[in-house]
Amino acid sequence: TVGAYGEEAAIAYFGTNAHIRCLGEFSDVFQEVSCGKAKYGIVPIENSSTGAIGSVYDLFGEYDCKIAGEYVLKINHSLMACEGADIDGITDVYSHTQGFEQCAEFLKKYPHLNLIPYHNTAVSAKYVSECGDKTKAAIASKRAAQIYNLKILAENINSNYNNYTRFVVISKSDCTHEKADKVSVMLRLAHKKGQLGMLMRHFDEYGVNLLKIESRPIPDRSWEYSFFIDFEANLNNPKMKGLTDKLRSDSEAFCVLGNYKSA
Repeated sequence: TVGAYGEEAAIAYFGTNAHIRCLGEFSDVFQEVSCGKAKYGIVPIENSSTGAIGSVYDLFGEYDCKIAGEYVLKINHSLMACEGADIDGITDVYSHTQGFEQCAEFLKKYPHLNLIPYHNTAVSAKYVSECGDKTKAAIASKRAAQIYNLKILAENINSNYNNYTRFVVISKSDCTHEKADKVSVMLRLAHKKGQLGMLMRHFDEYGVNLLKIESRPIPDRSWEYSFFIDFEANLNNPKMKGLTDKLRSDSEAFCVLGNYKSA
């Protein structure tokens, strides 16, 4: 949606001359890329304050998409409403769930507010603007307030001033950059004692810095998980083939999601 943080990240990453289409749901982005209607997509995958965005990790298991790059955007949320509105008169606030989570401390000061999850921050701002109802407000960016002609009631309301969101650029095909220094993999392990520990030892064996490990539930397999791992490496280095071969052999399923330049 025009005015969303994702659109801002896309403009920063691809430049102002890129043809950027705004979609309503993260799944829509994966669908467009997967079926070839878009060459690239950009989606948020984690926030420095609230952690991983699980639904995006899950979509990598549903669609055949790779990671071609990443961009880190500083996020500053604002509370906004129509002209003439004030905080005391607001009853309903619209935003993405991440917006509410990242502004939890501010929202605690106003327990009367009814928090209504919406598609994303920009759609929330657009909806409030179109309603023209002074009892409704949105949590979104200052840019969204300007686009949808809303009055900012409070700025920088996120609990953590150092609030950043990491976006990943997705594509249909592998796009290894010659200066790539980061790898993302997705794997599934046998549900046996010591499997994850055995896998982790390979990173130490090859002297590789492990950046992140995230687990997500496997549908229809209670208490079993897929793992998403980020580590520092360039897979063009012949030594790294030994590492990926061992990771693959120790996994029930293994996929390199991308080897790209870190933000």
